[in-house]
Amino acid sequence: MTIYATIMIHLYRKLLEDLLARGQVAIARGRPTRELLGMTLRLGDSAQNVLVHPVRNLNYRFMVAEWLWVALGRNRLADLTRYNSKMAAFSDDGLTLAGAYGPRLRPQLPYLFRALADPDSRQAVATIWTPSPPASRDLPCTLALQFLLRDRRLNLIVTMRSSDAWLGIPYDFFTMSMLQNSIAGTLGVARGFIQFNLGSSHLYEEDASKAQELLYCSPLADEQLASPALDGLPQETMASIFDETIACYGLTKEWLLYRRCLLANTSKECLEVLREANRP
Repeated sequence: MTIYATIMIHLYRKLLEDLLARGQVAIARGRPTRELLGMTLRLGDSAQNVLVHPVRNLNYRFMVAEWLWVALGRNRLADLTRYNSKMAAFSDDGLTLAGAYGPRLRPQLPYLFRALADPDSRQAVATIWTPSPPASRDLPCTLALQFLLRDRRLNLIVTMRSSDAWLGIPYDFFTMSMLQNSIAGTLGVARGFIQFNLGSSHLYEEDASKAQELLYCSPLADEQLASPALDGLPQETMASIFDETIACYGLTKEWLLYRRCLLANTSKECLEVLREANRP
């Protein structure tokens, strides 16, 4: 089944509705879920990528940090635990995250840019999953990314083996669409759609009541929030925040916005910074 929307909150509502109405019971490591197989989620405008809803209390500081952490090719646990201490539970050694996307994606960027030099290419694919992975607390949920440049718009198709609708999807859409944003900026093209193909889309039973509460809210509570276009990939200047140095030279106003997000004291303060980008 395909779900289509032009802004993130509408896509999210439709996904939760389907999982609650049609999800089949599946037990994952002793925890019951409602699961749908082979779901496709398409956000028609990947700029509309920030989920905001009073019931879904997201950690926006972590959301921004995770995207930059991936884009900078990092796997250091401490970079994320300052924004979300729960990430420590997924580390095998207490120092790194084995399934980190960044170290897998960054070496593939030169190939992606070569492939995208052909505006009709179907070969701009980056693989995240590795065959026969060793046992780990942090196996990647994402398998691959395919970038398709058509009519000077960069589209992205993300293939995932497993997708947690309540905890994961809002963050996954943001991270991947911001990678798309950065690569589109490097190429000097506009952003197109972003599509997620999900092997298992699931909602843990413990989150079902919260999902129902979100759906019971009036659509008047829905908020449309977009991310500004970027001029390229994050530079090492942005890494200074993770490394606790002060450098902020050479940053455009868009990058300064995300720097402020990371330096915000609370998630609410970070959200207000993100809202600034949507004000005239």
